[in-house]
Amino acid sequence: MASLALVGAVDDEGGDDPRDGRRVEAGGGGGGGAVDRREPSAGAECVRGDKLHRHVPPVRAVRADLPFIGGQEGAGTVAAVGSAVTDVAVGDRVAYSVFGSYAQYTAVPAAKVLPVPADVGLDVATACVVQGLTAHYLTTDAHAGLIKEGEWCLIHGVGGGTCQWAAQMAKLRGYKVIGTAAKGKRDAAEAANCDVLVLLDEAPGASYEDYESLDVVAKVMEATGGAGVKCVIDGIGKATLDISLNSLARRGIFVTFGNASGAVPAFPPLRLIAKSAFMTRPKLLDYTVDRAELLSRASEIMAWLQAGDLKVAIDQTFPLEDAAAGHLYLEAGKSKGKVLYAITPELSSRRRRRRRRAVSRGRLEEGPAERPEGVRRVVRLGRGVDAERVERGAAEDGVDDAGVDARLDEVGAGGDGELGVALDGENAVADGEDLVGAPGRARQELGARRERGDL
Repeated sequence: MASLALVGAVDDEGGDDPRDGRRVEAGGGGGGGAVDRREPSAGAECVRGDKLHRHVPPVRAVRADLPFIGGQEGAGTVAAVGSAVTDVAVGDRVAYSVFGSYAQYTAVPAAKVLPVPADVGLDVATACVVQGLTAHYLTTDAHAGLIKEGEWCLIHGVGGGTCQWAAQMAKLRGYKVIGTAAKGKRDAAEAANCDVLVLLDEAPGASYEDYESLDVVAKVMEATGGAGVKCVIDGIGKATLDISLNSLARRGIFVTFGNASGAVPAFPPLRLIAKSAFMTRPKLLDYTVDRAELLSRASEIMAWLQAGDLKVAIDQTFPLEDAAAGHLYLEAGKSKGKVLYAITPELSSRRRRRRRRAVSRGRLEEGPAERPEGVRRVVRLGRGVDAERVERGAAEDGVDDAGVDARLDEVGAGGDGELGVALDGENAVADGEDLVGAPGRARQELGARRERGDL
């Protein structure tokens, strides 16, 4: 494995932008121990996360030593295995859920890796680890069998995240589904194929819809002939408590599993007496108690994916170098599906600095960069200098970042503010103009240089 590895680290709990992508020495950086160039311990393996990793918004109530490496799930190829590992081999495609997954390499207990079939993309596999497994237990077991095939289920927030999965899985189980979603997520919500879709206004600045903008209970009773639903799957929390309880049918069950609007407040059990209702607050770990149960759930999900019965919405993919932008995007409630990080270990430190400078000066917007196809080289206008080649050569010579900068400036590859054209897609800045949204111009310039013999 490489001696340096890319990680996404958190340095500070305050401010809007505490998270970044950086390189640390394998086995020694970030305070998280997530990367190790030594052989993994017996019963563990090291996964190269060179594909896609999900990001999770910070849970600010949880304290951790700073800095720490973020992330909870990912997918990639196995780079090394411990001496006691027998059912996983180097090169296997796997997905996993462990803390510290914002890293090029992640040490994962062998018992926690999930095999990924060849015809399932690693981006999709990443998406199915926590959200997919959660949706699976919510629709198969958390309701304690109190809903049967052909009966009604209410699922909040089907426009994205776990409940987008849950709505589809509930349909696969034969339940009739009423889904709620924000109007701005209509397309994603309709893809979940609910029998009844209730669209609500957006809640400004929130990651959930405005549940006071419409009488959801009335819509539920209309759809069910006044009987209510046998099961409510609720990841919204505080804002939907009354709606969920009032939508239940006799001996129905309220399954609350998330806190998007805040934790469900305590309430007296007498509130359940009107319909002899049930309530549960489950968590994933209690429904994946051993490897056999974990693999059973994962295998059924993968089979649905292979058959095309389950659709996964990948909303945005951010480079790990822009970890903060990804968090802010999700925390603002903009996502309509899974949000992932791409691990791009080849990205040089100088190019990362260029992008940060461009963003800070308003030349580029925060967010996932578009990469123009066929445009990979970074050159300075009129000189034909291949900056990437200079950087690679300097790296081979053991030159540090400062030395690389000096070489680039010496050969005319451009310093701060001097880059005429960057034909890269992630740093595309020309005289202050954003080229990320204009790949055609970048390709045209590249073609012209080739004709002149500059490249």
